[in-house]
Amino acid sequence: MKNANPLEIELKLALPKACLDRVERHPMLTEGAEALTLANTYFDTPDGALSRAGIALRLRRQGNHTLQTVKTKGQGGGGLSARQEWEWPVDGTLDLDALAALPPFESALDETLGRLAPVLATDFVRRRWLVEHQGSTIELVLDQGEIRAGEARATIQELELELKAGDAASL
Repeated sequence: MKNANPLEIELKLALPKACLDRVERHPMLTEGAEALTLANTYFDTPDGALSRAGIALRLRRQGNHTLQTVKTKGQGGGGLSARQEWEWPVDGTLDLDALAALPPFESALDETLGRLAPVLATDFVRRRWLVEHQGSTIELVLDQGEIRAGEARATIQELELELKAGDAASL
């Protein structure tokens, strides 16, 4: 089942390696972090139709579970974004029927579904904390891993703060 409120509000920041220890020692992160190993595959058409439309489509594997996620471009700046997001469990492959029913694919984009192919992969370890701050619940994650596109490789090291409940100003 797709999430009922498809609005995601998050702050995402690249994190220099020298700052990792400081973040992990922050007094708000008193409890041990949950550690997850995530493998993601992002999809688009050969001509980049989803990218041009500001849409990200991925399959995220964690152990034996796979989630399909669609995110729109949204609004924001300076690392803060608010965008639509739909996410639901799948059997390990793209659920094209469910995609076709989503608002981003109800227009001309629906013809692109048959041409989707993997374009990018990310594998990383995510350390996750839930933080209560200014009456809001915020998910804080540290991601460390790698992005792969063809022969190209890049390191992932980022801090993400996602509003789970409360006021976006608390981010």
